[in-house]
Order: sequence, then C-alpha cells, then structure tokens
Amino acid sequence: MPRGRRNFIDEAYYHVINRGNGKQQIFHSTSDYRAFVSWVIQGKNKHNIHLHAFCLMPNHFHFLLQPMIGTSLSKCMHWIMDKHVHNHRRIHNTVGHIWQGAYKDFIIQEDRHYINVLRYIEGNPVRAALMESASDWIWSSHRERIGFSCGGKSLDDGPLSLPRDWKSFVDTPLAAKELAEIRYSVKRGAPYGDREWQVMTAEQLGISYTLRPRGRPPKNDKKR
Repeated sequence: MPRGRRNFIDEAYYHVINRGNGKQQIFHSTSDYRAFVSWVIQGKNKHNIHLHAFCLMPNHFHFLLQPMIGTSLSKCMHWIMDKHVHNHRRIHNTVGHIWQGAYKDFIIQEDRHYINVLRYIEGNPVRAALMESASDWIWSSHRERIGFSCGGKSLDDGPLSLPRDWKSFVDTPLAAKELAEIRYSVKRGAPYGDREWQVMTAEQLGISYTLRPRGRPPKNDKKR
C-alpha cells in the first residue's frame, strides 16, 4: 500500500532512514560525511528537533529524532535532504535521483524499544561487517555517547538511562526477535513498541494498515 500523508506527534521519538537510489553509494569521501553531519546538526537546531542517535553508512543513514513540534520533522528532513542533494550534484557532477525517495520513518515507544533502536542504529557498522566495534566507525553518534568525540556535543539527553557498558552492549548482536521487529517497522513504517501501544498509536496516526499482513486474505474454500 502506498505511504500516506505523514502525521507526527509532538515530542515523540522517530527512527528515520533513507537509502541511495538503487542502493547506490552516497557518501564517497570524508568531506561528504562531514558535510552531511554538519547539515544534520544545523537542521535539528533550526527546526527544534532533538537528536538522540545517528549513523551514516556508505549508502544510507539512520537517525533517532524527537521533534518538539511534530510537523517540524518533515521540514527538518526536507531541509537536510535539499542541502545534500544540491551539494552532491555540484561536487560529484551527477543527475537524476540520488535517494530512493523522501525517507522512511516510524514512531517508537518510550521504553526498552527506544534503547533497542539506539542500539540498532549505532550497531550498524558491526552488522554490516565494516568494523569489529561500533566505536571504530567515525560517522555515528556512538563515539560521542561513549566519550570519544572531540567535536562538541551534538546529542540531546534521552528519556532513559542506558546500560553502563554501552560500548559492549552495542557491539553485542540484537536478539533475532528484536532485530526482526525493528526491520518490520523499517519496512512498513509500523509503530515500534508493545502490541497494545502499537495498535493504539497506529489508530491515532491513521496507519493501522502497517500492522496488517500485505496482500489479500486467504479465501475460505468451505461451502456455506
């Protein structure tokens, strides 16, 4: 089903992701990564968005964002993407679509699910086998969170206390069930949380279809 109009809740938490068109590589150099990070920080300050996590990968990105005013999330993402596309075309002399679309997002329950998404985002370089430890990947919020960053504070305070040994926690793979649930929300845009909260939130946002299996229900062959 095509994605409908986005509705956002003030001060809620959202996982935002986008990939290069056709999974093409987007970030080619240190300057590409550095420029994008600078626009993320500028954009979140400009539009009053709290930044809780990010990870830039060669052909995609992940954010965990909290808009103080829900509608500002779309404005912020449009501003960031517009800055990047114009710069990418100028620097790399490209034409056509750079990203596969606007972006995908899903809302997150403010409990263990929030921590799972933080861990999922910052653990991307390890799952992709780019690094043995997430702390070795420069282009993510992980290094700042564990105290390695010397570029100043870009992250906002989260709603929950994190496990003490965050470095080891992120480097440890997510359980298969947790990983599958997050990937389902990435694919469908479904709220990520406990079932009761999912259903309530999906109804509130008008996206109950994201919790239903795709395709037509099976036919009942029994004669009536």
